[in-house]
Amino acid sequence: MSAAGASPAAQLRALLAKNNLAAVIVPTADAHQSEYVSDADKRRAYLTGFTGSAGTAVMLAEPFTGREGVDESHGPADVTGRLFTDGRYFLQAVAQLDAKEFALMKSGVDGVPKLEEFLLAVLPAGSRVAVDPQITSVAALKALKDAFKGALSVVFLEKNFVDEVWGAARPAYSDAPLMLVPEAHSGESSASKVQRVRQKMVQNKAALLLASALDEVAWLFNLRGGDIPFNPVFRSYALIAQDSCTLYVDPAKVTDEVRKHLGDQVRVRPYDTLLADLRVHAEHSRLGSGARLWLDPAKCSAAVSSLFAAQPEALLEADNPIQLMKSIKNPVELEGMRHAHVKDAAAVCNFFSWLEEQLLAGKRGDLTECSVADKLEQFRAEQPEFVGLSFETIAGAGPNGAIIHYRSEEATTRAVTAEEMFLLDSGAQFRTGTTDITRTVHFGKPSQHERECFTRVLQGHIALAQAVFPQGTTGPTLDAFARQYLWSNGLDYAHGTGHGVGHFLNVHEGPCGISSTARSHTVLTTALQPGMVLSNEPGYYEDGRFGIRIESLIVVAQRQTAHRFQNKQFLGFDTITLVPIQRGLIELSLLSDAQLAWLNEYHRDCREKVAPLLQGKAKEWIMRETESIARQ
Repeated sequence: MSAAGASPAAQLRALLAKNNLAAVIVPTADAHQSEYVSDADKRRAYLTGFTGSAGTAVMLAEPFTGREGVDESHGPADVTGRLFTDGRYFLQAVAQLDAKEFALMKSGVDGVPKLEEFLLAVLPAGSRVAVDPQITSVAALKALKDAFKGALSVVFLEKNFVDEVWGAARPAYSDAPLMLVPEAHSGESSASKVQRVRQKMVQNKAALLLASALDEVAWLFNLRGGDIPFNPVFRSYALIAQDSCTLYVDPAKVTDEVRKHLGDQVRVRPYDTLLADLRVHAEHSRLGSGARLWLDPAKCSAAVSSLFAAQPEALLEADNPIQLMKSIKNPVELEGMRHAHVKDAAAVCNFFSWLEEQLLAGKRGDLTECSVADKLEQFRAEQPEFVGLSFETIAGAGPNGAIIHYRSEEATTRAVTAEEMFLLDSGAQFRTGTTDITRTVHFGKPSQHERECFTRVLQGHIALAQAVFPQGTTGPTLDAFARQYLWSNGLDYAHGTGHGVGHFLNVHEGPCGISSTARSHTVLTTALQPGMVLSNEPGYYEDGRFGIRIESLIVVAQRQTAHRFQNKQFLGFDTITLVPIQRGLIELSLLSDAQLAWLNEYHRDCREKVAPLLQGKAKEWIMRETESIARQ
């Protein structure tokens, strides 16, 4: 709070009133539309107290009352703040929001208005709505203006109001140096990648291409950084022409090794000079319909596109080709991913062996969600080439497991016992690849209901793992494979079934995914291709009781089929996560013979690849957990 004791929300309202603004939109994103952002860019979290990775806040200058068409679906009129987020975060948001300042808007729930609909309903015609163009994407700005249809106007802020309220307490950006990914791990030189991008530019008549997404820049130059926790990326842009290539980054982060790696073919410019350089291009009209600047409207900021407002023909707004290139792992990257998963499995098996011993032997009564998450990280840190976690570990005991993106904190952490379900979602960054795994366990006597729910989730997991589909199939087409056994019993889950995973990069990456409620058009339109790595993670959650999720990573691979309809290649998935699925939670009577055969084969694979890395009780544990299951 300020010296006067006003909350950040109250200070923000005062700034709105002072500047004759009716509302301001505060997204989660940074200037690169990153899913996870640096501490310096966590404006929405600072303002609202909600720390989830997805959501948008709106603050009104004053309460609304008596507006025609406004009802309880818009929330209490005397509360001026709103947080819009999806089903993964409902429980977390309720726990973290100050109800006097912010009301939760449950995105995707029938009857709940979208952000634009809310503002149109509660604000008088002609009201001015503020956005920061640096952190508002081109696509988001267009959607906002299209929805408003002139009834409300969008105003660009010269300085972010939340930053002004935050003041000197706002964290500084990281100064971590860049690190080189050798070609032995990347499988392709940076020069080769740039050349492939240039070929796409020629095909699409683009003179320049701007890469704004941080993981795209990192992949393109075979570099990694430490600017965002868990994501080995760095604040940067890449501007590519046929005869030049510029990396915009803090020069202090560029080591001698990195400069040598970049060579004479890549010019390094200060991060903050991008807009000035692009303004020169715009003002001198070097671009036109035959020689355009290619930008991705979902990733590029409105601050960039606004430079070309007078000559829109100079812009090519389309998906960045780097996104798809990056998602299709080459053989070297795939081998690295598999190698990373074997090491990660060894760490996770060591952990579960240790946890089971502690709980069943009665050695420890002080284990908590936080302490076991720390212990798991210790086991991972013992593995060679470990760099760090790929996201903050989700350790949910009992009812906390039902909070899909739960975050345990020391002040509220729950004990981990043998009497409750325990959901553990975690992952690691290794120099050869990225991992993401969820296992749900119960070391006591689960109820029949818990066993049946767990088995329905497992059946869906197996169904997706065994899916065979023709080339050209998109991820959402396969989503029902994982839900069918839950649906047949009137159950479901409020999150996607699978997301793309980077190679020693972001644990969530586009453009592929498996979801019935995809929020990205690329997930809806991108066909799955060999080499893509995704998660397979159906789940089930009962508020206040327990949560279940079974997640492994899968690689799209070719399948040989008896026939080839219209000469199409058929595809399937290879599972690369190698941690046993707990036998004690399976209701065997629900599994078909084919599902049981898949499970036994999967466990044999875990044993063969991971057991040689284990010793003592951990090796005994995996040998027991991977024994072939027979019907009784």
